[in-house]
Amino acid sequence: EQQPVRTYGRSDGLPGNVVMGPYVDTRHFLWISTRDGLSRFDGVRFTNYDMTDGLPTAMINGILETRAGVYWIETNSGACRLNPRGRRATSPAGERTPVATLSSESEPLFVQYRVGSSSLTNRVNILIEDRLGVVWAGTDGGLFRLEASDRGEEFRAVQLPLVPTDHSAGAVHTAVEDADGNLWFAADWGLTRLLPDGRPVMYRLATRGESGAVTSVMADEATR
Repeated sequence: EQQPVRTYGRSDGLPGNVVMGPYVDTRHFLWISTRDGLSRFDGVRFTNYDMTDGLPTAMINGILETRAGVYWIETNSGACRLNPRGRRATSPAGERTPVATLSSESEPLFVQYRVGSSSLTNRVNILIEDRLGVVWAGTDGGLFRLEASDRGEEFRAVQLPLVPTDHSAGAVHTAVEDADGNLWFAADWGLTRLLPDGRPVMYRLATRGESGAVTSVMADEATR
């Protein structure tokens, strides 16, 4: 039996028609990442978020909800954390205004986190939380881990073998954790398994005439 299918686009309230991916959170909201901003769908209407809310760019790649209920946004200009104390920027007339116009007592809805120091490292392709609650970021400029610092929290680079130091082929595209606590990263240089003790195992999948880049990885039922 063919189920009814409805197509949603800009005319229905989405910020844009180029959709990077959907994500369903624990509250059953559907989050949609687009090239024109982030959208949350409650089953009836879309609520859209953009740079006026504190996002560094409208190029959204995905979203992660941690087990602690923290929302992280993957963008092409770094990572963002949804601020539960933040609010949307509005004028007295109720119109949206840039975050820069918020009063000193107000906080933006999204807090920006730089990932590394280059434009490549701030193109965040994937954020993943492991079983210990550590957040990892796969970027066009390598792999990073969120760690405590004197300034609160910051992303720090994780050096892996076989990764060019100039980041010419250092993109991490996606990641998954298996049932044994291994983290698997699909990257330009191939496939990497990071063991629970931190040791990396590299898998080169290149054949003659191919680059060996891996763009996707998943865990099957036997390894979840």
